[in-house]
Order: sequence, then C-alpha cells, then structure tokens
Amino acid sequence: MSVRIYLDGNPVHDYVLKAMHEQVPGSKLCREYEESDVAVVFGVYKAAIKASYFRASVIARQQLKDRKVIVIDSGYVKRGDDKDSYYSVGLDGINGYGDHKNIGCPSDRWDALGVELKPMKEKGDHLICGQVPWDASLSGVNYIEWLYKAIDKYGEHGRYRPHPLFDYKVSGVKRSIETTIEEALEQARYVVAYNSNSLVDGYINGCAPLPGGFSMINRMVDRQQWANNLAYAQWRPDEMGEAFRRMTNG
Repeated sequence: MSVRIYLDGNPVHDYVLKAMHEQVPGSKLCREYEESDVAVVFGVYKAAIKASYFRASVIARQQLKDRKVIVIDSGYVKRGDDKDSYYSVGLDGINGYGDHKNIGCPSDRWDALGVELKPMKEKGDHLICGQVPWDASLSGVNYIEWLYKAIDKYGEHGRYRPHPLFDYKVSGVKRSIETTIEEALEQARYVVAYNSNSLVDGYINGCAPLPGGFSMINRMVDRQQWANNLAYAQWRPDEMGEAFRRMTNG
C-alpha cells in the first residue's frame, strides 16, 4: 500500500503529519502530488486561505480515482496545537463530512481523557456562539444570514458570544462578557451554533445543543455512547499510527 503524506509549511500541521509518517512504515513525505493508495493532508479547502488550495486538489484527485484520503484537523476535546493535544482523523473530510470509523466504540479512550459528562441542565438561557465565516465547515453557507435568524429566534432570552477571531457586532441580543467558553456555559441551558465545537463543549457541560440553530433537541441520544465515539474521532500525535491503521483497516 503506497502512502503519501503532504506537508504544507504550517509548523503545527507538519509536526502532526511527520508524527504519522514516523509511525507508518513505508510512507513518504511530499510537497507535490504523487499518485498513491492513501493520501494524508491536514485540513480541507477554505476559500479565504490560499494555502488550502493544494490540499483541496489532493483530496479531489484521490476521490476522482476512488482512492483513500485521510484528513487530519483540530480535535474536539483537549484540542490545541502541541504534542499533547488531540487532532481529529477521518476519511474524505472533517467533522460530519468525514468517516471517523467511530461507531459503537468502547469507553476506554473517553475514560482516559478524564472529562466528566455533567448532568443535563433544566434551567438557563440560550448561548449563541459565533463562528468565523471563512471556516471550512461553513463552506457554501450564508453564515451571517443564519446568525441573524438565530438571534431573532433566541436573542431575547439569550447571549451572543463572538468567536475570538471574528468579533462580529450584532444587535438584538445581549453580549456574553465571560472570558472563557466554560464560564459562558455556566449560565446556559442551550448552546446555539451552526456547527461550532462549542456545541461539543456545551453538550459535555450539560447544555442541550442546537446545531444549525433549529434542530430537534428531544431526540433519544445515548450521551455516553456519543462521548465514547467522539473520543475515537481524535488522536494525539503519538497515536497517529494507530489512527492510520483504523482508517485503513490495517
């Protein structure tokens, strides 16, 4: 099986990609496209980020030939940008657009995270969490239009927390003044976001998630199983070999 791992010049990306290379025998680091059974990239296409154009072409070429592409990106719990942080690993895309091979997973990885699933809340307001419109997960979405619809629906009894990288000024809703997302979540019963990781933070902290702003929240969901599956969607740099084998059934 031929494996090509594509560096992109970003120090964090390349650290994680090189970690996978070191743990996958026979893999090759590349900066230009080469045909292979499996390609590995960090991130997907972002219209506003020129550096993402090449990785988008790698993904497209692999899919055109019906070959695998593993996409690494930011993780969900204990995420960050160092060797002890977790990074998502999936086939053909990120988040819900990719296959993380994580259905019906055991609890061992979640237990190892040492994160408590707090009881679901019965009181609190709606915390509307902002995102950056140029994020890959919002591709094709008129995010500002959606945001104002969410504020019209939930703003009267809610708070708006802008993304740290996009302090968009809105009206019709009180602004969250808390410093951290954890502090902001303390007063919330619901978290409203299009598809932000704040929905994950909120669900762990007992807040019902409203993805897309208007989804049903009373569905029967086994939250512990959801957490177990989530832990199998993310991996540390020193676990990238295991993640690769899971993606390729190797």
